[in-house]
Amino acid sequence: MKEFIYRWAAVFLTSAVTLTVFESLLPNEEIKKSALFVGRLIFLLSIIIPVIGLINSGWSLDLWQSYYRYSFEMEENAFSGSVTDDDNRRQIIEDLYYENIVNIIENYVNHIPGVASCKADVILDRTVESDTYGYIKKIYVYVTLDKTKSVPPTAKEIEKRISEYFEVESEYVYVSVM
Repeated sequence: MKEFIYRWAAVFLTSAVTLTVFESLLPNEEIKKSALFVGRLIFLLSIIIPVIGLINSGWSLDLWQSYYRYSFEMEENAFSGSVTDDDNRRQIIEDLYYENIVNIIENYVNHIPGVASCKADVILDRTVESDTYGYIKKIYVYVTLDKTKSVPPTAKEIEKRISEYFEVESEYVYVSVM
């Protein structure tokens, strides 16, 4: 909690100083109005999002950051001039999608109280012609529990949370506690 407050205060101060400098550099009152509106909106979001993340522990800013990082990689690799074959492009997109899904699952599970670390794997529907193309068929998660917690979560509790969050039936979610 102490670390969160320090990080939040640093974001607050950095955003405030940046907004002030940005405001002083704008030349025209007309431009200033619209730019300050956008700047204040960004400032407000930079202050509120970490608090929401703390209140709602199921949603983590890390999940969104990793999603956007992989989205940009996917766009760069899939649409660069170096790849010309459609099958190769589809394979690159599928691989990045797979990595993105695994990373999001690992980040989600790592934010469950009582979990020290985890590794995840998924099986995706890769039948291009099907309506469920890209859907998660099965999720495998290998969890190491935090020994300092008095009541660590059970494998069934973790399975249930993963099943609900990723909308995969619980019979296709496998959690192994190590």
